Amino acid sequence: MIRRDKPSVIVVAGRENITRYSSQTPLYFAYRGSYADWFKAVAEKYAELVDWTPLPPAEAREATRRDFLTGGFIRLRDTVVIDQSKCIWCGLCADYCPASAIEYVERKTVKVKYESCIDCGLCNSVCPVDAVKMPSLPDGYIADLVKTSRRPLKFICDYAFEDGDEEGVRVKCIAAIPKQYLYLAAAKHGTAYAHCSRGESVRCGPPWRNGQRG
Repeated sequence: MIRRDKPSVIVVAGRENITRYSSQTPLYFAYRGSYADWFKAVAEKYAELVDWTPLPPAEAREATRRDFLTGGFIRLRDTVVIDQSKCIWCGLCADYCPASAIEYVERKTVKVKYESCIDCGLCNSVCPVDAVKMPSLPDGYIADLVKTSRRPLKFICDYAFEDGDEEGVRVKCIAAIPKQYLYLAAAKHGTAYAHCSRGESVRCGPPWRNGQRG
C-alpha cells in the first residue's frame, strides 16, 4: 500500500517502473524477487521506525508552497543528517564525500552543505560511530535483512532497480552500504552483491567499488 504520511514498502515485478513512487510517498523500501513476504516483514518493521529530521525549507529541493505551509517538505528529501552528539571529528565523511559537501566548523560542528550534497550516503558507510544517518537506512535495517535472508543478497541502487528486472533489495545508492554488511552477507551465503548499473559514470562510488561482489 502506498502511504503519503509515512514510508511505503513496495514489492515490484519484472520491469515495473518505480520512478512514480518518488512523487507518491515520502520514502519507500523496495524489493524485486521471490521472497516478498520475507522482505515485507523486515521492511515494514523499519518503515514504522524511520526518524525524519527536519531540514530548513531552503534545503528541500522539491518543496511546493503547500509543503512549506504544512511542513511536508521534511519528507521530500532522503538525505544525510549528522548526529553531532556522536561525532568524533575523525574527518572520514569529509574525506570521502565526492561532492565536497561536508565541512567541519571550528572542530565543534559537522555541517552538510545540502546545496552540494548528492545524497549518495557514502559518508554513512564510512562513519565509524554511526553519527551519519539516512531515513532510507534506519538503524538495524540492513543488518536484519542480512540476518534473515534465505538466499544470497543483492543490493541494487536506484539506477539498477529502474534500468533492469533483476532481483534485489533497493537502496538509494550502493555507496551508502557499509562494507561490513556485505562481508556478513557473503559469510552467510557464500556471496553477496551490490550493483550500480551506471558503473564508473557516477561519482558516489564506495571505497569497495572494485569489490562489489563479496
